[in-house]
Amino acid sequence: MIQIILGQYLENQVVCLILSKKKYSGVKVLSNGQLVQNIDIKKYHVNRFILSDIFAGGSYKIDFVHGKEILDSCQINLKSDPFDDVLIVNCDSCYGYETGTWDLIQGDSTRYVFHLGDQLYNDHLFFQSCLSHISDMTKSEIKAVHKKCYSHYLHHFTRNNKTNVLKNNFNLMMPDDHEIVDNSIAQFGNPNNFKIIHKILEKLATKIELGLRQTESDILFVEDKKHSTVYIVNYLNDFTEELFKKHNYMNWMKNYSNIIFLARKCVGSVQNPWLNQIVFSADKYELVDIDFLLNYKLKSKNSKKKIYVLCGDYHMKNTINYKKDNKELLQIKNVGAINTVIDPVSVNFISNTKIEGVEIESSTTRQNGFVTISYKNDMIIVRDIINKKNMFFHLANTILSAKEFIFMKH
Repeated sequence: MIQIILGQYLENQVVCLILSKKKYSGVKVLSNGQLVQNIDIKKYHVNRFILSDIFAGGSYKIDFVHGKEILDSCQINLKSDPFDDVLIVNCDSCYGYETGTWDLIQGDSTRYVFHLGDQLYNDHLFFQSCLSHISDMTKSEIKAVHKKCYSHYLHHFTRNNKTNVLKNNFNLMMPDDHEIVDNSIAQFGNPNNFKIIHKILEKLATKIELGLRQTESDILFVEDKKHSTVYIVNYLNDFTEELFKKHNYMNWMKNYSNIIFLARKCVGSVQNPWLNQIVFSADKYELVDIDFLLNYKLKSKNSKKKIYVLCGDYHMKNTINYKKDNKELLQIKNVGAINTVIDPVSVNFISNTKIEGVEIESSTTRQNGFVTISYKNDMIIVRDIINKKNMFFHLANTILSAKEFIFMKH
């Protein structure tokens, strides 16, 4: 079994990763039946290469053939523009009962899919590996832990419809905490083992998730010239005014009608929706400079320019609208978890502003789902897709998730 993951598409080339627990030498790569290259697939390795001559308007069936066996195939269909219907997903634990949200992603055309962090949850691996090795791990034990972590990626990426989403679409991923460690209890084990396991998971996240980019860059600008839209993917911790001034990004951004900032999270204050009061203020932890973006919009000569910040991390859907004089300035969306336990309490997230006259509206939906970006009459449409489940289902999933977190063997 192998898993194909298509990455960034740029200048008629596509990044392609292959994960496999078996070694295959002399694999023929066929594009529409024609041999285009030969590759070797190493076991427990992140096999990376480039598919060339992938042109807009074309359709390509890519087969990976070993001897007489077709190991797997992927379909790149560019008869429609890959930016006509973009997907934004986040937080996919695979613990508990499968919600089937990945099955909502259907279609024959290849599109862009942005993954905003926590593409899988390795917490249980860290927990088990740290606490099961009391003394310093031997080389063979370290190798076994690497195989276990690699196998979890492969198992996680090949389940249900996610395997098709990854191999038939252009994917860009930004790692977050759960890919490496978000489980402080593991630190009570052997500190040397903790560092080794942390390094193993960090290296895998770097090679797999960051390896989907064509070039290494802390901030990646993905241009959709057809719709005058730019996706700004931030692999750093925050979006600040200093960051954009330093690289002169503001002059570059003015060429686009739609600016979409993609971040792992946008920490803000927590508002109780019933009392309409701030119950926790996190202004100093905010990872996006809201005032900078609002001022940029207010100063823009293009009154129709749209600015969005789409974030991961939270296990619920939250939308924050910023308006002044009844005109929309900015919208922040926490895209919601595609498959994991939802947050137990419904709250609204607010990122405050010091700009006078700006009104803030926030709403929350405690459901799984993702976000789509499409266009109608040249107008951008940012839409929430919700896989609605009742609260009893979410409670049951929480219990099952705790069980699988402790006993999961992958």
